[in-house]
Amino acid sequence: MFEIIIALFDNRPRRPASVYNLLVGKKTLSTLYAALLHDQLQWVGLLPDLARSEFDDVIAAATRQGDLVTHQTGLTATRASTVTLPASYQPWMDIDGFAGRFYLAVQSLSEASFSNRQYRPVTPDWATQAWVRQWYRQLAQPQAIAELTALFAALPAPAANRLALGLVGHDYVGSGLSLTPAARLADIEAFSALLARLDAEPQRYPSWAQLWGGRHAILSATNAQALALAAQGANRVQIQAALRRKMSTVNEHLLVGAIFGAEFPLDAFYPPAQKRQFDAQALGDPEDYQQLLAAVPGSDFFQVRLFQILTLQGRWPQ
Repeated sequence: MFEIIIALFDNRPRRPASVYNLLVGKKTLSTLYAALLHDQLQWVGLLPDLARSEFDDVIAAATRQGDLVTHQTGLTATRASTVTLPASYQPWMDIDGFAGRFYLAVQSLSEASFSNRQYRPVTPDWATQAWVRQWYRQLAQPQAIAELTALFAALPAPAANRLALGLVGHDYVGSGLSLTPAARLADIEAFSALLARLDAEPQRYPSWAQLWGGRHAILSATNAQALALAAQGANRVQIQAALRRKMSTVNEHLLVGAIFGAEFPLDAFYPPAQKRQFDAQALGDPEDYQQLLAAVPGSDFFQVRLFQILTLQGRWPQ
């Protein structure tokens, strides 16, 4: 775990709490904006079960050893991590949820091939078992097996081999998964490669795409509603009235959506004269909040932060 956490720090000061929240998938505006600044949005929810105590122990040890250095605004790394974060991973994959279903589904198919109904499931989780039972009832077994064979053949060899280590079937138990940090990342990369394939070609592997269930919603239903209203041209007051939420909540929903790439017309949020004032700042430093606030009199936090987000992403319209 040590090297995984070190990989989230670089030569720009980073608050430890922000890194922890990113890894476990807390999608607050402050966490996501910091991730945007450090080009780390991809890693939202990478380690959802990471205990805060374990994280804090790593930070303390890394600081003692000199791998991390304390500054007024956060920590910086003095060296590169020895591990590479999984390139195929995306926050919408829901790897933790899918992994249990996948291994149980493979086990169920294997045991059914030998007409065996008496076996110990690889996971005791009731919700996972219920999902797989429902999936299995709608299944054409030979087709699912053929799809799985094709799916493994389409994966990079390291990913396929890694997944095979965890398989359990009739009179077969894989060699098991190592618990080292590098092995944990290899597991995530393997499942990420598999889910990327299902996402790209669900029609080729319909049984397994159904087991997955498609992309996991990153944002809440209320957040999605706020973005839908904004896309229709509603302003913040109108969105607040429609959702019956605090203005601060509306602001956060819109800004978080923008961080994840949501598009909506800006004329509902910036009067023409103010928009031109922000246009004049587009070539400056988009990270200097106080400077931007002073440069555009009458602007508020939402307007400045949205400008920063869109400018950092190269999406501010001139």
